[in-house]
Amino acid sequence: MENEINTIKEWISEIRQNGIKENKDELMTVAEAALFLKVSINTVRKWARESKIPHSKIGTWNYFKKSDLENYNRIEIKKPRGLRF
Repeated sequence: MENEINTIKEWISEIRQNGIKENKDELMTVAEAALFLKVSINTVRKWARESKIPHSKIGTWNYFKKSDLENYNRIEIKKPRGLRF
């Protein structure tokens, strides 16, 4: 019981210091991905159609995992202009 209490205290202090961590696996719509990547919605649609950015298609809608877009931004390859930060 005492170990569990100490673990909870550690979690609370970590949250106070670092804040609550974001959910990296959240799905983003085309509009949200465009805001995240700082490009237009049409550009995101074009990149998805051309498979330049990772995405999942559910029905007729494209969705993007936030972690995939963050990791894609870190890759050191030639990317479309809007993806450079």
